[in-house]
Amino acid sequence: MGSRFENLWTCVKSEQNEARENFFTELFALLLTSNKKLCGEFVYLLFDKKESESMTEQEFFVETQLSFEDGRPDMLVRNKDYFVVFEHKVGAERGEMQLERYVKILEKNKGDRKAMLVYIDIEVPEDLEIGEICKQKEIGFGKFSWKQIWGMLKKLEKENKKTFDPAFKVLLKEFYRYMEVQGMDEFEGFSIRDLGVWGEFRPVVVKMMKILEALKEQLPKNFETGLLGKVDNKVNYYGCGIKKNGRDLVWVGFVDGDEMSGINLIVQVTKDKELLVNADQLLRRGFKHDNNWGGLSRIESLFKLAPPNLDKDEQKNKIINFYLDGIKQVTDCMKR
Repeated sequence: MGSRFENLWTCVKSEQNEARENFFTELFALLLTSNKKLCGEFVYLLFDKKESESMTEQEFFVETQLSFEDGRPDMLVRNKDYFVVFEHKVGAERGEMQLERYVKILEKNKGDRKAMLVYIDIEVPEDLEIGEICKQKEIGFGKFSWKQIWGMLKKLEKENKKTFDPAFKVLLKEFYRYMEVQGMDEFEGFSIRDLGVWGEFRPVVVKMMKILEALKEQLPKNFETGLLGKVDNKVNYYGCGIKKNGRDLVWVGFVDGDEMSGINLIVQVTKDKELLVNADQLLRRGFKHDNNWGGLSRIESLFKLAPPNLDKDEQKNKIINFYLDGIKQVTDCMKR
């Protein structure tokens, strides 16, 4: 197996569209090869087996940029008992019959080993029919989003952190940061794609927020509200944050208008800090998921709520229903 760093350099200097995908594959492979226990536990999760202790004692070989007669999968993880082929997508389209060709690779090379085809994409695709073909060939099949992979790695880190050496902890931390920048972590927030939907339906949003603002006047004395209106004269905050006896209960709304970037943001503002939650991937800095109001926030992407493939009425109804649900949460809080 060649140098992992040489493979990274090949990706960096490449002008091909798949360079970003190959670059991330090399980072992922570097992470798995740097910790035998993590690699074994990761394979264990993929197969959902109850044999993690024996598996993590085995050595797994992680290879990339492979070339078989039937195709070029992104990554192969194998040992004497397991043979797992990975296809990674980071924005690129699937090739014609690509996964079917990878099943042939597994058939020809797995021998007596347990085999699996693993497909990972930004979103979990609904149109994959390869699972039935794999079942017929007695080959496992798993499809995951990168957010799910993030969650799996976080789970393994929590279970095994005490065994990680300092160097690997640094590597893992930087890998997480890269996934965050690429929008591959578990949090769903605003992105640049929200701009079109926001511009079209901002009047609807403002109208619904006026309802929330009116509700604020009806809150009992032991409730507090978050900020409404301007934040540092730069950001318009359309929302209503509700507290009871100092405890965060619910937040619903959006923020738009960062004058410096011209990109819509969501910002959570408390007495002692301003927290950038998410915007375009390049602006996602300083966000900590465990500070996200106890997981009760109603921060969601307008693009996710009302993607352009819906007609205008459907988009509008999606957004209205989102706010109606938020209003219900606020009124439920008032009854507690």
